Amino acid sequence: MSEEVFAAFSFALPRPGLALLRITGELDACSAHQIEEQVQQSLSPGYGQVIIDLSDLDFIDSTGIRLLVQVVTQKQEPQGIVVVCPRALVARRALELVGLTRVLRTVENLEDILGSGDPMETDGAEDFEAAPKTLTAS
Repeated sequence: MSEEVFAAFSFALPRPGLALLRITGELDACSAHQIEEQVQQSLSPGYGQVIIDLSDLDFIDSTGIRLLVQVVTQKQEPQGIVVVCPRALVARRALELVGLTRVLRTVENLEDILGSGDPMETDGAEDFEAAPKTLTAS
């Protein structure tokens, strides 16, 4: 029986003072707790800006929304948080419904924040400080 990948998390420091968190797959009751632990370990008061990239998120439920709210409340200056969330994404609609788009700055793609010349555009794991963490179900 093969394992089904249902969530992944990765953390990068594309430039000083900037943290990039990528969450892919499903951010729900099954994955949020483990991802939350990794997010808490990754965030530090020294980051002036935090980018949460949800571009490859397939699903988010209230547990995932709670995790995003915790990131916002943990960060002293919420204006330093940017969420990458394409308009067509299901997660975008969820963020709009709970009012997070009024609190958080959202952009359509990573290039809007990092610029087209930034090496973080690539999908390769070598760009990340640590290899992505993957949560699986057997």
